[in-house]
Amino acid sequence: MSLPSRAAVVVIGGGVIGASVAHHLAQRGVRDVVVLDRADGPGLGSTGKATGGFRAQYGTAINVRLSLLSREKLMRFEEETGFDPGYEQAGYLWMATTDAALETLRAGNRMQRDEGLAEAVMVSPEDIARINPALALDGVVGGAFCPTDGFIKPLEMLRGYRAAAERAGVRFEWGVEVRALARDSKGRLRGVESSAGVIETDA
Repeated sequence: MSLPSRAAVVVIGGGVIGASVAHHLAQRGVRDVVVLDRADGPGLGSTGKATGGFRAQYGTAINVRLSLLSREKLMRFEEETGFDPGYEQAGYLWMATTDAALETLRAGNRMQRDEGLAEAVMVSPEDIARINPALALDGVVGGAFCPTDGFIKPLEMLRGYRAAAERAGVRFEWGVEVRALARDSKGRLRGVESSAGVIETDA
């Protein structure tokens, strides 16, 4: 294996996050991107172990906003990369068995709606029975439901981002373990040291 001697950007980790970073850099015109991953091939790290749940029902505004941005990307993913991300809007249902827990869900729901998640609603035990008749509702006092939450296919998203990045000239190197970041006397990055050699880079 022969690594390039220099790259504009070296991305450490070729899972879905690293592949996404590489793809989006390439889309912004950065052509000289190299991705290094210690695994022997794609999807052998945490991406391959992900359960694939997707939701926007979070308890903090920043996570709601990030999920809504992610959902926009999911809706355009196949057009952008050529791969189906498997986004299935099955809905996420949260249930409360105490008034305090229900109030926590209610406060979260108010914030979620304020952040733009208009379809997230509070539901009664009767609503819950209609949403999922298989549930036992003993002690359930209510809940929260968002029909646009659901599931994705992490490995398909990895395939899509990786393929799109490679089409744009990004280079993926497997079986390469990063050992250190090389810095100059002022602490600025000058390269990445790996099991296959050193790549000079500024980022």
